[in-house]
Order: sequence, then structure tokens, then C-alpha cells
Amino acid sequence: MHRIFGRAKPAEAAAPPPSMDDHLKRLNDKVPELDAKIAACDKELGEIKAQLGRLRPAQQGPLKQKALNVLKRKKLYEGQRGQMQTRAFNLEQTQFAIDSVKEAQDHVQVGARAWRAAGSAVGGCTARSNWEQLGAC
Repeated sequence: MHRIFGRAKPAEAAAPPPSMDDHLKRLNDKVPELDAKIAACDKELGEIKAQLGRLRPAQQGPLKQKALNVLKRKKLYEGQRGQMQTRAFNLEQTQFAIDSVKEAQDHVQVGARAWRAAGSAVGGCTARSNWEQLGAC
């Protein structure tokens, strides 16, 4: 049978999903790349502006169209940068909230242990037994 259909491929170990810190680092690494693209657009716009100053008005049409396309690209990159920064901010806030909840859980667990320890130190006296003793009086 294996000659006809072949053998099943061995199962590869799946990589663990990226953590929030990994994703946040990846987002923050992309922002400088977009800043470089925006700077390249600014440089190209400066060159086009210099060329426009040397040409006659009848010959400026194609350069104006090129400048508009560069401006559209620049605006697109700026929008992407803003979205990435917003996503990074939201991830940071989510990470902060998760850490706060974990800390609160730790505090509750410590408090519960202290409460149990204090209850056993009293000698097993509970609120119900105290009320029963008061009612018996």
C-alpha cells in the first residue's frame, strides 16, 4: 500500500503562537520602515518641485501628475504608520490590563491564605458557631 499511496509525512512540531511582546516588537519595528518611506516621498517631492520651477507651464502637466501620485503614496504611508502606532498602543494597554489582573489575582490568593491562616489560629471558631452561642444565652 505504501508503494501506491506513499507514507504519511511525520507530524512537525507546531511553532508556539507569538506572544503579545513579540507582536508588539514586530509592530514597533515596522514604524521606522514607514518613516523611511515617508522621507523618501518627501525627498522625491522636493526634486519634483525643483524641476517644476525650471519648466515652462505647458510642460509641467506630467510632473504635476507625478507629484500627486507621490502625495497619495505619502498619505497612504502616513495612514499605515498611524494605524500601526494605534495597534501598538492598544496592545500595550491590553498587556497592562492583563498584568494588572494577574497582580490582583495574586493579591487575592495571598489574602485568602492569610484569612485561612487567621481562621485556623482562632481555633476553628466560625461566625455560625458564634451566633449559635449568642442565641443560647
